[in-house]
Amino acid sequence: MARELQRDLLPPHPPVIQGWDFAFSYRTANTIGGDYYDFIEIPGSPNGNARWLIVVGDVAGHGLSAALLVTWCRAAVRTLAREQPNDL
Repeated sequence: MARELQRDLLPPHPPVIQGWDFAFSYRTANTIGGDYYDFIEIPGSPNGNARWLIVVGDVAGHGLSAALLVTWCRAAVRTLAREQPNDL
């Protein structure tokens, strides 16, 4: 169950961004782990073009404690991107 919850936090596919190609594969060493990646569209671009925050992280260690730290980091980064998009 923890593995499915963690996997649900990760994007199922990369965004389509002109001029960029993304690919990823995710497989933990244990049942759950501390790896994290995300693609977050930043709101409020001054010129109307989409801006993206691309996040890649690796928490040292494995297991539940690493997965919980990744969950907290994901929430913090997404909150900052929404509330302070010009001051990340």
